[in-house]
Amino acid sequence: MNPRPSSEEFSTARPTVVTMPVDDIRVDRNRLRRDLGDVKGLAKNIAVVGGLFHPIVVTVDGKLMAGARRLAAAKYLGWKEIPVTIMVRP
Repeated sequence: MNPRPSSEEFSTARPTVVTMPVDDIRVDRNRLRRDLGDVKGLAKNIAVVGGLFHPIVVTVDGKLMAGARRLAAAKYLGWKEIPVTIMVRP
């Protein structure tokens, strides 16, 4: 078992927000949430607002960690790129 990181280690871990091609994001087939709900409604809201308030979250290698609905809505809207927060470890 790994020891819990110190507060100093937490303070050096900063997520990076970038734009990433939608087609480069890998979605694990074994995700817990399978029903994405009203993706068309979410897409409409994203279009009205003009973008995402919160980027989706991916690993360094592009695996989706959070934001399956936002990703589906972006695909529905025909986006080629999407804002992502890349989670990195210190």
